[in-house]
Amino acid sequence: MIDRFGRDIRRARCSIWTGAVLALWVTAARALVVSDRPAAILTFPYIVADADGGADTLIQISNQGAAPAAATCFYENATAHCALGGAACSDGAECDGNSDCLPGWSVTTFSITVNIDRPVAWRASTGGDAQSSGSSPSGVPALPENPFVGALRCVVTDGTGRASGDNVLIGTATLERVAPSPDLGFAIAKYNAVGIEGINGDANADGRLALGGDADEFAGCPNFIVYPSFSNGAADPVSEDTKVETMLVVVPCAVDYSNTESAEGAIQYSFFDEFGLRVDAVGTFGPHTVVSPPGPLCAQPGATGSPDPSPSPTPEHLVSTLTYQARVHSVESGLIGMAIEVRRRRTDDALVSFSARNLAQQGDRVDPDVLALPGSEPAPTATASASLTPSTTPTPSTTPTATATATDSASATVTATTPETPPPSLTATPTRTATVTATPSVGASETPTLAATSSATVTVTSTATASPTPGKCVGDCSANGAVTIDELILAVRIALESAPLTECISLDTDNSGAVEVNELVSAVNRALNGCGPSP
Repeated sequence: MIDRFGRDIRRARCSIWTGAVLALWVTAARALVVSDRPAAILTFPYIVADADGGADTLIQISNQGAAPAAATCFYENATAHCALGGAACSDGAECDGNSDCLPGWSVTTFSITVNIDRPVAWRASTGGDAQSSGSSPSGVPALPENPFVGALRCVVTDGTGRASGDNVLIGTATLERVAPSPDLGFAIAKYNAVGIEGINGDANADGRLALGGDADEFAGCPNFIVYPSFSNGAADPVSEDTKVETMLVVVPCAVDYSNTESAEGAIQYSFFDEFGLRVDAVGTFGPHTVVSPPGPLCAQPGATGSPDPSPSPTPEHLVSTLTYQARVHSVESGLIGMAIEVRRRRTDDALVSFSARNLAQQGDRVDPDVLALPGSEPAPTATASASLTPSTTPTPSTTPTATATATDSASATVTATTPETPPPSLTATPTRTATVTATPSVGASETPTLAATSSATVTVTSTATASPTPGKCVGDCSANGAVTIDELILAVRIALESAPLTECISLDTDNSGAVEVNELVSAVNRALNGCGPSP
């Protein structure tokens, strides 16, 4: 059925599309995301329950502050369902081959109050009032469905429901399995909730919690999550009769509960083996992503969280040693995660043991992530209007682009640029006048208006071929004769429609207006083999 940390870890598909080997030294500062001290926001990345499979999760939260602490909590249900019939599933094979297994994401909200030195605890499958230890929450619901796989987040609030930023809560989750194999009558694995520390809390009471950045509301999510691991399927050095499998679980920091939306995008993995070699690989993440790191299990096709599964690299293209260290990074959102390590008997694949662990963090993200609570104010928006008065009429589809930059003094500069190597056939000498009006929303009671007007004359004269030509370097977005890892990440974003095709037109080799899997594979080959003539 769903991925239940012991039985179905083999179905966690590899979210990896390519790799290139190089050596690199890395240093970074640690972000203010913790699992060993109280925080203002708690995240449990992996909550599971399955009555038929004997799986459940015990959740415990305690208050380390000097007064009772209220919190608003959110179950994030990522259980996938068959397109026909709606049964829970982990892949299409569980839908009898008659329909697809479609990912899902929904949110269940509830509130708790945790008294001083009186922890609350409940089973995810049944919920409960959590009052047995003396606390008085308003009620903890049972999971919205069973089986269930997803996450849980809790935000400390004040008496008005505003996120207070008080660093008072710590939590743990215990994953339980009843009779997971003939050799085990009961098995458990435990990990700590990941905490995001508060600074000033939701100071402007807009319900949009800034994680990092200059707002000083909450600590920023890490730029990288880091963990050591065995190569998937490797022989256990203690007992060679067992093999080791690892499952990585990640959830994005950027979530909008008001509109039931979660960040999605490209994810970059960097694997460092025992010889100091580095392998970079690109995949995708969604609201709740479960992947298997490199190893024999990753020789199968597929990419969790990706709408178009792509063949994964074979193990020899990844790591060649018993263990490695992985660093995981995303541009679209900070990531929070945990890992589960499973040992199975080689002869019959029976579960021998499993354990859960927290991951290390490195660095602070440059851009803040936003966690929007229910009923939060809309995100600030900007409107712009522009009038064009070209002196000649451009004939092809490629046109110069203009960007407007507003300054604190309410002035704006309009700049039009053309690459050094002109893309596609263009002969034009337009004169462009732009008027930009930005109206950002600052708070509930204040809406200032910033207006700026400027004009610029742009003269562009270039000649090239607009349509893709045979033998061009697919994925070479910067036209410098090579395909880089950053360009591969951009290619994945364009394929997911989170970036426009105009940022890398060389990807669209068939002029379809979209980037297909075969075009991504071609870009990968160019990254590995160079931009020489096509074979």
